[in-house]
Amino acid sequence: MLGEAYTFSEEKGGETIHNVSPVKGQETSKSNEGSMQDFHLHTEVAHHSQRPHFVVLICIRQDHQRAAVTYVTDISTIFPSLDKEDVVRLRQPEYVIYAPASFGPGIPPARTAILSGSDSPLELRVNFNAMMAASETAKGAMDRLHNRLGRDRVACTLSPGDLLVLNNRRAVHGRNSFVPRYDGYDRWLQRVYVRTIPHPDVGND
Repeated sequence: MLGEAYTFSEEKGGETIHNVSPVKGQETSKSNEGSMQDFHLHTEVAHHSQRPHFVVLICIRQDHQRAAVTYVTDISTIFPSLDKEDVVRLRQPEYVIYAPASFGPGIPPARTAILSGSDSPLELRVNFNAMMAASETAKGAMDRLHNRLGRDRVACTLSPGDLLVLNNRRAVHGRNSFVPRYDGYDRWLQRVYVRTIPHPDVGND
């Protein structure tokens, strides 16, 4: 109903359904394979021009301590309170976003604006885990946006069977840290990227 499921050949071996669980040796990685560091707010595949419109997450298994929390913030909830000068700066292509570690080496970064589109609907493209600003002024605007998104985040504790659908063009998400045991019963989510596709009847006579 949302659109078409698709994937990237560089990530998870090109599989359409991604198994997201902690990987031994990647504990401090700020990616879907990490666990023991906070995974800061981000939009999915922010470095790529064909980033998904929606991200779908289903919880198969919680972590042992039920400590892992997924955080979500919609840009529309905080946009009216942003400084107008910051908004102007965030609309400039003064930010470089790098590919997450799960994509592997050799993926070129993207230089982009963080905010785009009209004020309604407004689009957001950001990864606070792997991005740099071109100037101190741009960095200040980025940091203030990060803090504002963090203050209004909603905490979602996903239980087995819970399905979370994120508008990847308007909402950021992240995760706190948790401690894996690598005993076959660690936290396990499945993830699908979705892009919208034109309805075949739209525009037809």
